[in-house]
Amino acid sequence: MKPLLFCLIFLSLAGCGGGSPAPEIPEAAIASKIFKTKVIDGYISGANIFIDNNWNLQQDSNEPSAYEDTDNQTYYFLEEDFAGIDSWSIDCSQKRPRIAQVPLGALDSVRGDVTSAYELYYLPYFSEGAVGEQGEYRANITPLTTLFLPFITEELDGINIDDVDGCGPAANAVATNVLSKVDNVLNELSLKFSIDVFTFYDDFIASGDSELQAYGEVIVDFLKIAFAIGRVIEEEYQSNSRVELDKLSVETILARESFDTMTYNFFSQGEYIDLEDDYIEFTLYGFYGVSVNSVGEPLNSEGDTYVLTLENLKLNSNFLVREIMISKNALFADNRVLFEKKQTTDAGIERLIHFSQFSPGDLLYEVLENEALRRVGIVEVVDGRLHGLQVYFNNPANNYFNYDLETIFTTRDAIELEAIWNEVALLQTDIATIDQNRYLLLPSDNQVLQKHPWSYVERYVDIPSPGVEKRCLNTETEIEYMGEEAYAVCLEGVQAVE
Repeated sequence: MKPLLFCLIFLSLAGCGGGSPAPEIPEAAIASKIFKTKVIDGYISGANIFIDNNWNLQQDSNEPSAYEDTDNQTYYFLEEDFAGIDSWSIDCSQKRPRIAQVPLGALDSVRGDVTSAYELYYLPYFSEGAVGEQGEYRANITPLTTLFLPFITEELDGINIDDVDGCGPAANAVATNVLSKVDNVLNELSLKFSIDVFTFYDDFIASGDSELQAYGEVIVDFLKIAFAIGRVIEEEYQSNSRVELDKLSVETILARESFDTMTYNFFSQGEYIDLEDDYIEFTLYGFYGVSVNSVGEPLNSEGDTYVLTLENLKLNSNFLVREIMISKNALFADNRVLFEKKQTTDAGIERLIHFSQFSPGDLLYEVLENEALRRVGIVEVVDGRLHGLQVYFNNPANNYFNYDLETIFTTRDAIELEAIWNEVALLQTDIATIDQNRYLLLPSDNQVLQKHPWSYVERYVDIPSPGVEKRCLNTETEIEYMGEEAYAVCLEGVQAVE
């Protein structure tokens, strides 16, 4: 099994692992056909389809490939092929992603031979009922269903489930969170864009929706170059790569606006190394802000194309090497601990510690330090947005939460880590009591409380006179308030959405 990486800021839209075409249909029909699936740009023949039971977005040894029914242009599975998964049931796999790996040489019924490989994703959009809205456990895996993966990435943070446990309690809990999130996101997007987003799950070839088909073809063209970039990264680091598409690009597509470039973030995770003190260590290579055009060419900041090589990718993106360690088990107060070290362009070496259970919806207690500032906070990711409190120590004379992180990263002393967590946990995260944190602030320091759509900031200033400057911003209306009015407005706004 290849576990999903533990990083807390990103996850993938399209993985870049290779796949094999569907296996031959067995001579004896042993069981009924289940999970009938179509792969659509045009109808795709020769793809590898699997159901990702353990939520790591990769095919593991106990996750079988589908068989292909070329006459009906569908794929299907057999029940007995899931025997390697404990407590497996149709209901379990019905509530899991289906992933299509489309290799070089597959056949597209509309566009002919596939000349560049790519991958497509499908997330279930129903959570109740034995069959579901599409009947016969059916699914259409298309470029359009692939779009919705970025909206559920925070639900997958920190997941590490063995494939044999893909129908166990942990995997089922993830399914409950993800399916609820998918349903909410699709309904929100439907309202926002005044369209029926659920039609993006349809067979747009059968329905004759030429507009959706055209959008699908454009998206596939972008996915192909993303896949090619991922291959270059994989060859260098000898590990699977993942790519993240920003939500703004997704919303541009849903609004059916024209676009001719897309921007991706690519990540490649090195091998896991077991450390003696019950930690796992790995390195993550990140390429942020890679711009591509629809004809398969990477672009620099001036909009000019360049030859696709690893060195050119580094030069034309924000390249970061992130060294990560995470405890396998809880060390105190049900918390596991994550350490991250990276070299930044503007702030030198940055070190971050997260304390959490790392399950969906859990709070993250954080301590961060770089050459420009220190930061502590208690936050959570909600619908892709950061909620909670963060305190920024910009003043070098401020010694609150001033730890020797370099030494702590080396020793990973559990007693010292628990003491740090206890101090962070004392922070007041309620806007009604946030004033109790003000003793921490010196001139230029600030504390920020976020609860979408509200952002409340208190900054200590000494000019023209010492005191706390208060700002309140509604990020939806972009209206900003100052002074005591800022506190009153944000107090009412935050409490109204809690």
